[in-house]
Amino acid sequence: MKVTVLEPVEPLTPVEVCRRTGVPMDWLLRMLDRNKIAHVKSSYLRLINSCDLDAIRAMYEAYLNRRRS
Repeated sequence: MKVTVLEPVEPLTPVEVCRRTGVPMDWLLRMLDRNKIAHVKSSYLRLINSCDLDAIRAMYEAYLNRRRS
């Protein structure tokens, strides 16, 4: 029997997401405003699931590649 261990999903603030992914805050906030990144609004905070960090990095890399060409 094979057991898969999943990492716990935790809600992160935009500041924590920027620290962990290395993407600029202004780009992240623009994507949140345009609803390109799934998030939950909790009072005044926008919370992003930690499982989406790789997808956010990939989106930013694609954005940079489009800007370069």
